[in-house]
Amino acid sequence: MMNRDSENSEAGVIRVLTGLVWCLLALPPLGAPVLFGGSDTHIWSVAPFVMASMLGVALFFLSRLRRDPEQIDEVFRVPPAAVVWTALFLVSGLFLFTSRIPYETQIGYLRIGTFLGAYWAWTNLLRDFRRGRWMLFLLMAVAVGISIYGIVQDVTDGNMVLWEETQYGERANGTYRCPNHLADYLSLLLPFALVLPFLRAAGWPLRLLALGALVPCTWALHLTQSRAGWLGAITAVVATPCFLILRRSWKGFILAALLAPFLMGAGLYGLWQVSPEFRERGGKVVAYATDLYEAWQTSKEAEEHVGDAEGSDEDMRSIAAALVSREHVFRPMLIADTLRMHADHPWAGHGLRTYEWIIPDYRHYWDRGTGSQPKMARFAHSEYFNLIAECGWIGLGIFLFAIVWGYAAFIRLLRRAPPGAPAALIAAALAMLSGTLVHAMFDFNFQMYANPQVMALLAGIAAGPALALRRRSLPKLERRILLAAGIVASLIGLFFALQYGVSGLVRHAGDRAARAREYETAVKHYRTASTISPRSWRAHYALGELYHERRTSTLDRGQKRYWAQFERDALFEAHKDNPPNAEILMDLGRVHVFLGNKQRGFEYMVEAAEIKRVENEHYYKELGMELKKAGRYREALEAFLRAADARPSRSIRRNIKWLRERTGE
Repeated sequence: MMNRDSENSEAGVIRVLTGLVWCLLALPPLGAPVLFGGSDTHIWSVAPFVMASMLGVALFFLSRLRRDPEQIDEVFRVPPAAVVWTALFLVSGLFLFTSRIPYETQIGYLRIGTFLGAYWAWTNLLRDFRRGRWMLFLLMAVAVGISIYGIVQDVTDGNMVLWEETQYGERANGTYRCPNHLADYLSLLLPFALVLPFLRAAGWPLRLLALGALVPCTWALHLTQSRAGWLGAITAVVATPCFLILRRSWKGFILAALLAPFLMGAGLYGLWQVSPEFRERGGKVVAYATDLYEAWQTSKEAEEHVGDAEGSDEDMRSIAAALVSREHVFRPMLIADTLRMHADHPWAGHGLRTYEWIIPDYRHYWDRGTGSQPKMARFAHSEYFNLIAECGWIGLGIFLFAIVWGYAAFIRLLRRAPPGAPAALIAAALAMLSGTLVHAMFDFNFQMYANPQVMALLAGIAAGPALALRRRSLPKLERRILLAAGIVASLIGLFFALQYGVSGLVRHAGDRAARAREYETAVKHYRTASTISPRSWRAHYALGELYHERRTSTLDRGQKRYWAQFERDALFEAHKDNPPNAEILMDLGRVHVFLGNKQRGFEYMVEAAEIKRVENEHYYKELGMELKKAGRYREALEAFLRAADARPSRSIRRNIKWLRERTGE
């Protein structure tokens, strides 16, 4: 009797744990797309999902524990490619030791860990396709709602995304901050929407919803006006029948793959004929390519006349003028600068998630005398170039090997899927991966937290039922070892997820208090955030900005100096954990100058101005003003001349004239 009660108690605990796991793991793929795609621009739109995902993963591994070791075959299977992906993930942890901004790299590593953990969990939880149907139904319903919202935005000429104003004009954003990321999200679901109406096991409600979802989702995708999104979507749609054919025949697949480029070309031609938006967006690419070819021809002719293998300055100006002569052609120049960034650390890169703060120091191709102002970019607008800059050749090699291994594992699963398994969903998962990899050539869609979480869920839905019906698997002992390793790794990940998430949310509370001028409360929150996560440079920087506001809001000289000392200390802590951040360097320079340590302050300001030399002339302008006040006219003149190189405003020209009169230059 006691044994039976103990078993019933254990079963009850497991049921509760499993239900909690389902709820936690479902939050990111269902909720993050609704909240700006889980963009980390707002910590509250990503931190709760990171914490929920890692907690769900940890509870999943714990819920797989059984008193009877023989039961492991029933409750824990190894997903396709998961062991190799996990090994590569652990190896890539070495990048934590080479990163220039370790805290940001830790966050990036943590996010990847939640995607991988979610894949392990979903594949095991969704081995019964009846459960997978419900998750697909919810995914499709959310996608339809977001699509309808995007269509309403277009019809009403709305410029709001939820409660925030959008910068993308007439392009449909849905609930995403950027239309390109909405396009990728919808492209992930398209292959599944194509195959589900023909899948009897899906049931009529899901089949009808998938069929109906094709209209609003494809229309919203069209209204995003995302060229990368269109290309990724067409790739996913064309790849779907190719992988369905692969289920039966390699020869048929090869023939279909050879025909695929022609089908994609036909699709693009059809869009060109019927869509004014496609002609407008695609026409810019065509015009840009034409200008670039003409500039190259000019350069070749000049080389023949001048005999200079590298071309003259006029050639370079001609090419640069062509590069910036069209709207939205900053990508090639940004990629060129990204390659300069990569060349400095070619093997291990600068560190995951460091691009935003390091790329300004490598801006170069806008310095060709064209007068063009570059656009700010947090990422390289190509996942592959972004990866090679942040993680070097080693990181790119790991990523490509993981992709190839994933294709091989899912193709093997597709070919060997037993009768009764929804093999069409495996084909859809392969098509989904193909589409998003093509999209990633021209955008940073993996940086949105929602989209990889949706991919992990869809991959689990596709692989789970086939995995459950396969007899061959790893030996029980090896699976027990993997389960134990998963428990340990997920608990470690949970610690860092809670540290990152709680610290970020407390810092967000501090931001709200600071905006309300509740200074004491804000200071308390910022200090708590930095205590929870000591390497959180954002918390230190926010505290420094708060002290700066206190310093500038008082007229008492003693009070100003009092607050300036706190400001300096907080900014220095932020600088230690994010050395390349030009904003921190500039603020640190300002407060040192105020406190009388002008030489050290000028050094910080020069370093910041040099980093921002291309994209922000105000840094050199402010440096020039401070040097001018200090009577260091020659250095001030040099600073103003550098500011004029970026953008010669009227005030800059007046200062240059005044300083030249004083220096006699």
